[in-house]
Amino acid sequence: MALNPHMIRLLHVARSKTKMPEEHYRALLSRFGAASSKDARLQPRDYHEMMEVFAQLGFRPAPKPGTAQGGTRAQLRLIDRLCREHEVNAQRRAGIVKHVTGKDSEKWCDKKDLSKVIQALKRWRWEKAS
Repeated sequence: MALNPHMIRLLHVARSKTKMPEEHYRALLSRFGAASSKDARLQPRDYHEMMEVFAQLGFRPAPKPGTAQGGTRAQLRLIDRLCREHEVNAQRRAGIVKHVTGKDSEKWCDKKDLSKVIQALKRWRWEKAS
């Protein structure tokens, strides 16, 4: 099984971030019998060994922003702010997320789900003020 596009991309990012010279990168690939990162002979176990080499050189992949399904940090910050304004505790917040989206946690929400939670909290603020 050859490497998937994400693995190939991450190898290139790691090489770039560690400023590894091209000839050293080619030598690393040749240790696994591959001429390039897209070579079918390069296996996932080889990828993990290469990433260990890059880790020893100081490379750390950056975590993806947002939640597991793709909500943004800005959405989460807005939900935090609205919950503070309404004095909503963590248990109540989880209940609101479950009621509005049907999902057990914010970490399973995507951008659309988090937008629904934000709108619900904004409506609550408006209704509460009336």
